[in-house]
Amino acid sequence: TPSNPAPTPDSDSAPVPETGPDKDCTKEFCDNQLSPDYLLRYQINVPDDTTADVCDGCTISMELIYDGDAWVSVAFSTDGQMIGSEAVIGLPGDNKVEKYNLGGKSDNAVLPMSESNQTLSDTSIE
Repeated sequence: TPSNPAPTPDSDSAPVPETGPDKDCTKEFCDNQLSPDYLLRYQINVPDDTTADVCDGCTISMELIYDGDAWVSVAFSTDGQMIGSEAVIGLPGDNKVEKYNLGGKSDNAVLPMSESNQTLSDTSIE
């Protein structure tokens, strides 16, 4: 795992997301400026046979935009902790975006998921 991650937002100074009552993130991408150089764009994809409230089979499309040369990631946790979470990491040197299991905070504990769990689609690094 490369040692130059994109900067992470400071929780005390993180800007408020640019979403609001007039923005429907199921119809268009919503923006969350995490830091001056780090933008998260996302849209909830709702299948025709469900609603946003039920969201059976929903997926999410995300873009992480960082103006620089570093790896970027987004992680998901059921308890708010890093260890035991799942992450999507983009490695610009390898031009690869994959899902990882976060088994710890050291490089050797961040392991790619098995091929059968690599379910991302339309990934790219630009």
